[in-house]
Amino acid sequence: MKNTRLDPYVIAGGAEGSDRLTILANATWDYSAKFLQSAGLSEGMSFLDLGCGNGAITNRLAMSFGPFTKMTAVDADESVLEFARIDAAKKGVNVFYQVFDLEGSWPAGEYDFIYVRLLLSHLRRPEKLLLKIKSLLRPGGTIAIEDVDFNGHFSYPVSQAFNRYVDIYRRIGEIKGVDPLIGPRLPGLVRGAGFSNIEMKVISPTYESGPGKLMALLTLKNIYKAVIDAGLATQEEVDQLIVDLEAFTESPSSIMSLPRFFQVSAKN
Repeated sequence: MKNTRLDPYVIAGGAEGSDRLTILANATWDYSAKFLQSAGLSEGMSFLDLGCGNGAITNRLAMSFGPFTKMTAVDADESVLEFARIDAAKKGVNVFYQVFDLEGSWPAGEYDFIYVRLLLSHLRRPEKLLLKIKSLLRPGGTIAIEDVDFNGHFSYPVSQAFNRYVDIYRRIGEIKGVDPLIGPRLPGLVRGAGFSNIEMKVISPTYESGPGKLMALLTLKNIYKAVIDAGLATQEEVDQLIVDLEAFTESPSSIMSLPRFFQVSAKN
């Protein structure tokens, strides 16, 4: 059951949502692993993954950087957490998965390292979560954030279907009061929450084939209901947009990026 405190989140969960997260993890794992290594993630730490989804990244982190003294992973969607627990059991990693409650009580100073991947852009008040994270980190602990800037989402050649999808996603964000362009704001938000030693890197993963090239199409399919409910397009228009974007995705001459990724780390 999805936590109503995160209602602005418009991407569908369940099995389809989990499959999408796995494909995204496959496309971006190398970028994320290098970022977290440079931010200082290492075995023996107490580690919290905020917005872990189906654990496709989390369980790999447990295998690649652990063992950790404590590894907790949380998400608002219980349906995808079940996939995370099943995958953790298959991989033999010790991760405690639980439903995320921003308003809940959490032990202060509990963690050495907190990872926030693709979550802040879905919150109406990301600064509130950053203050919570600051209280959860031990002195000198690290926050590592990855999030997007949809202004950096591009295709080649220019595709009307792709541009329409990007515009729809941005407009849903405006309607919901969240920010799919949050990437450039991250250093300022982190600084405003009282963190120091801020470091930033910007990447633009771009694909002519493979899982990364599927992400625009899969995301459009997963926001299908939200687009119609928001009145941004009719069902017939979305169906045609999916057909057009699928054809563009399958073209061997087309290139598509993910939204521009901002990677920001800082110290408590």
